[in-house]
Amino acid sequence: FKTVYGRSLGELWREFEDETAKRVSTREPGDQRTRLTSHGFTVTSPAFTPDGRLFYSVANPHGFPSLRERAADGTSRHVTSRFHGNRVSPGNGLLVFDQLEFDGHVALFSDLYTHSIESGQTRRLTIGARAADPDVAPDGKTVVYTVQQPGRRVLATLVMPAADGAVQARTLVSEDDTEFTSPRWSPDGRTVAVERRRVGGPSEIVLVDVANGTVRTLTTSTDGRNITPMWTPEGTSIIFASDRDGGPFTLYRVDVETGTVTRIDAAGPGAQSPALSPDGSTVVFVGYSADGYDLYSLPWPSPATDATSAASQGALMPFPVPDPHAPIARAPAAPAGALGRPYTPWSTLAPRFWVPFFEADGDDVVLGAATGGFDALGRHTYALSAGWTVPRNRVDGAVNYTYARWWPTLFAGASDDIDSWRLGTVRSREITAGVLLPWRQVRWSSNVLAAASASSDDFDCADCDEPVAVTRERQAGRLGVNFSTARGFGYSVSAEEGAAFNLITELARGAGGATATSVAAELRGYLRAFPSHAVVAARLAGASSHGDDTVRRDFSASGSGPQFGGFDVGLDAIGLLRGFDSDDLVDRKAAVFNLDYRFPIARPQRGVGTWPFFLRTIHGAAFFDVGHAWDDDFDRAAIRRSVGGELSFDVVLGGAVPLTLATGAAWRHDPRALREGGAFFVRFGRAF
Repeated sequence: FKTVYGRSLGELWREFEDETAKRVSTREPGDQRTRLTSHGFTVTSPAFTPDGRLFYSVANPHGFPSLRERAADGTSRHVTSRFHGNRVSPGNGLLVFDQLEFDGHVALFSDLYTHSIESGQTRRLTIGARAADPDVAPDGKTVVYTVQQPGRRVLATLVMPAADGAVQARTLVSEDDTEFTSPRWSPDGRTVAVERRRVGGPSEIVLVDVANGTVRTLTTSTDGRNITPMWTPEGTSIIFASDRDGGPFTLYRVDVETGTVTRIDAAGPGAQSPALSPDGSTVVFVGYSADGYDLYSLPWPSPATDATSAASQGALMPFPVPDPHAPIARAPAAPAGALGRPYTPWSTLAPRFWVPFFEADGDDVVLGAATGGFDALGRHTYALSAGWTVPRNRVDGAVNYTYARWWPTLFAGASDDIDSWRLGTVRSREITAGVLLPWRQVRWSSNVLAAASASSDDFDCADCDEPVAVTRERQAGRLGVNFSTARGFGYSVSAEEGAAFNLITELARGAGGATATSVAAELRGYLRAFPSHAVVAARLAGASSHGDDTVRRDFSASGSGPQFGGFDVGLDAIGLLRGFDSDDLVDRKAAVFNLDYRFPIARPQRGVGTWPFFLRTIHGAAFFDVGHAWDDDFDRAAIRRSVGGELSFDVVLGGAVPLTLATGAAWRHDPRALREGGAFFVRFGRAF
């Protein structure tokens, strides 16, 4: 940066911060708005009901996006969850709104919903329709909205169906290479004002006659957008937002008869999405500050508009109205040979990052690195990792690949690593292949796994009471299922709400026809606590293996984590007893219970110059763990416990790879006095 610009990146950044602070802190002349909310980040879709209740939407890093109501005393209450969307419109005791939902396990589609203000019941009106921007007509029965189609976004209407009725939609206006956005009914229900944008053309506010579908251009601009029109109660003017003067969006008023446009300076910067109160005395709109977007208000008619002549307010006379039937400007045709080339993933599959890692478990230390890659369409994904293990002085490694072009997802992997086992070691080599069937919605996800594997475990324990040197080979089929409603947010230190469940079963066959069945299950839940973004997290997990000894699996109940909650039926499938080594509690059956209180400490949100390291959050946790491993007889007196605390750092490496670094201390209680007292540990990732 210094070579090119003469100043370092740090100097340029500080200059940018200073200029931004001055610009935001300086109130523009004529700005008379009153701030109504303090959510920050993203606030959208203000709408009044006929009795004057004000509803709007919020999306920020403190919780799931939601639809809210602002009471007359300034307080705000949660109405229902709403995953993004453009518009909320009241009618006949209902709120009609759009939001996004998964169609399949990848694509997000917009659809229309209703929410009863009285009963709180939410109902889906359309499914996979790509419908958005709903506005309810004055009769409370008809909804105008937009529908995204290939090469266009059309204007359509529907009549609100009965509780068990189907939606009957009708296209109102459809034009090639044209998008309609933010339609609004006139007070008499005969006309719709809507933004129209044609390829290569200007941004326009047009009026659509509902009876015959004719379109009249009201105002247009070639150097900015005109958005979110709103009729005044008498139907003679439309308030809209525009950035036509080269600055941020602000509000304008256009006369429906003459097309004269007047800027409303009193609205301040960033003003958009106006909504008039039922008595016409107040306009509420979305505005901008250093905190992000919030709701603001002005008395209506605006003092600035009324007190000053149109000319001195920068009023704009009607823009030249383009011929609605004129040919649409189109982009130049692509050169011959530029189209039709078949897709190939190879140019984008090369790895573009690497992440170092460090693991410590008892006397074992692993230093290594991981990398991976995926193609532009996300069809091919792979991950590679390798680590040098001390004191055994060998490389542990793994490679995994998934093919996700179709449903289900296909995957394969191979690994070779050594873990501590009792007083010796176990070397595990495994290859796996299978299919994953994902089901995904915005508020929950579920997966079903079917896989086959072949593995070889070499047990070596010369110092055991009975020396062991044996190899166990098995071929196995696995079937697993999980379900999760757990959710975390931008400022979360872990998942904050919801629950998750995992179950996997393995049927294995070894040498000589020996068989065994292994099962591992886990349930975890998260509950918000005090202060903001603090969490109480609980986890219960168990594993068991039955059958011939030569094929049965061993499970560890101990170790300091992390536990990611995947489809694992190996030695470390469930173990989490912080302060104990992973080989301290190993047997054919294992069970653990973990309870954490997690809390944020600081959010530095800082990096170090241009180094690829960014410190996001510092947080802590107090924990209580209980674990036991046994075979035939469960001995309650032998249950181990640990209690302690953790300090964690959420960082981002290379601008794209999030990572949690944790260190902690535990006080261990071991009835057998093998691991009694204090212990320290370090970990990559959250405990669970």
